[in-house]
Amino acid sequence: MTMLLIGIGLFACMVGLFWLKNETRKPWLAKLAYSEPIARLTLVALVLILIGALSMLVELFD
Repeated sequence: MTMLLIGIGLFACMVGLFWLKNETRKPWLAKLAYSEPIARLTLVALVLILIGALSMLVELFD
């Protein structure tokens, strides 16, 4: 459950970053949003969500 919540929180931060980039139209924010570390953090968030969801399903059927 913890990994799922951490993944959801991290993914929400990434979505918020892209929303903020569109609202403020600042070039440095666009560079940050499209940078490689942010892309890697997004992948980490999605993997955490997937692992958390799978572990919850395993606990549900055990």
